[in-house]
Amino acid sequence: MKRIFFVSFISLWTNCLICQVQNVDSLINILNTQETGPREQLSLYHQICDEIAFYDPERMMQYAKKGLILAQKEKDLLMLSLFNEYLGFYYSFTHKEDSAIVSFERALDLALKAKDITQETKLYVNLGAMNQSNNNLIKALDYYMKALD
Repeated sequence: MKRIFFVSFISLWTNCLICQVQNVDSLINILNTQETGPREQLSLYHQICDEIAFYDPERMMQYAKKGLILAQKEKDLLMLSLFNEYLGFYYSFTHKEDSAIVSFERALDLALKAKDITQETKLYVNLGAMNQSNNNLIKALDYYMKALD
């Protein structure tokens, strides 16, 4: 019984991963082959980063940087915030906590300027988690409390 469960679980997980990779490949194909405007390109960069964040952080970083450049050209504060958040995730995954905090703080400033409460809340939580992992518990608690406001 345990073997059946284990094999089923591994099979399901592998299928999900394959579907994710195919979805990302489709998004990249659209980005590279179709005429899309800047807004659509930003959306595609965001979707790609979102899909590959946890299983391919190096590739996510490449697309986050491309999205960041385009968002700067378009002066899109929310997208700038989102791509800075992805940079923070990358630095977090690669154990560069100080760089992650800087990226999350930059993203928070942009989210505040964009007046996007959902993004602000996510970033307060991310900053709380980063400070907690650095044993900066007072600052972590402060960020968590801001996320609840």
